[in-house]
Amino acid sequence: METIFMNLNSSWDAVSCDYFLVDENEKHIERISGRDKPIACGVMFRTDLLFEIGLYDEKFKMREEEDLRLRFEKNHIIHNIELPLYRYRKHNDNMTNNSRGMNKYKKVLDTKHKTFRKRK
Repeated sequence: METIFMNLNSSWDAVSCDYFLVDENEKHIERISGRDKPIACGVMFRTDLLFEIGLYDEKFKMREEEDLRLRFEKNHIIHNIELPLYRYRKHNDNMTNNSRGMNKYKKVLDTKHKTFRKRK
């Protein structure tokens, strides 16, 4: 299915979708725009372009998808389909609830991408 979509939209480098935030019982909490609040698992990338940018940076244990998107969007466009085609389950064990870890990797992300911006 994914290959067909990307073949039919050959000018698209990647595509994200909107998604539903759901609780542990699958109850819809909120519909979220994939453009405004992207989520890594809701993006379909062209494989060759992922290899071109070097895939995920394994130094990141959190926020790895933000790093990937920042690097990807330097030369490529991620289009968004405004349909909720994914469900993101919110629960107490989500890594995003670990504010200490999220803050740590936000600093790593900021430092890495400031360095990239300075090189230009």
